[in-house]
Amino acid sequence: MMEPKEELLRRAPEIAAAGWEHRRERHEDERRQLSTRLAAQKAMNKKAIESRVQGHISDEDFAIMKASIQDDLEQIEQGMRALDQEQATIKELIDSTNFRLQNLAHYWKATGVQDRMELQFSLWPEGLRWTADSHFLNTSNHSLYQQVDDMMRDLVGHGGRSRT
Repeated sequence: MMEPKEELLRRAPEIAAAGWEHRRERHEDERRQLSTRLAAQKAMNKKAIESRVQGHISDEDFAIMKASIQDDLEQIEQGMRALDQEQATIKELIDSTNFRLQNLAHYWKATGVQDRMELQFSLWPEGLRWTADSHFLNTSNHSLYQQVDDMMRDLVGHGGRSRT
């Protein structure tokens, strides 16, 4: 059985990957919607030009349509740029998190309270709870307690001392 820290380090990429996979699916859906809107606006622009050339709409109506289409195109392109930026930011965060987890002890010593809290809550979303009575992280820390319990069971199984 692995130590809790090793287990967390081993599972961290899986956890990060699962989170990114969910966001990646949403990202693809948003990009697909924006691409569909972009194609529709370009088709509408082409039809407006054709209608103007054929004399079906006035210069004033054409100018209004062009301005509306241009506004929509700018919003769509802005949305696509935002998705690209978000994707780059998330990749950067994943890389940073992997680095922090690979160098956990060094990172913990070098960082401030806010970063330590962020790391703590990313590893144990339910939080770490300390009891002053037993001076131990108590059983309400389900994931941590399960890892400690597994480690103790493994130690006893390999000739270590029993807790009782």
